Amino acid sequence: MDRQKQHKLVDIIAITLCATLAGMDNFVDVEFYAQEKDKFLRPFLDLPNGIPSHDTFNRVWSLIDWLIERHPQWPSLTSIVAVERECHIDDKVSVQRRYFISSRTADAPKFLQ
Repeated sequence: MDRQKQHKLVDIIAITLCATLAGMDNFVDVEFYAQEKDKFLRPFLDLPNGIPSHDTFNRVWSLIDWLIERHPQWPSLTSIVAVERECHIDDKVSVQRRYFISSRTADAPKFLQ
């Protein structure tokens, strides 16, 4: 099993929202819902590595919960930033995505500086 697949945060949030509105109440059900609705979801989401596993949903939402719990310790926390970097070496392309928490107001041009 490949545990290094990368999924887009927006895809995970969108799938969870749709599944929750459809009555799913745990991550196993969220994954099952997404598998069943795969053809419906694909036109709206990127899903570069397919449907995330229930473990991935759980891990991502646990991290989000952790950030929310820590927010009082970071009173100036105002944004979560995703930075995507594309690297071209010879004929190979690699893409890395990193997430940061910040006290700056979300402003893409300033973050690029």
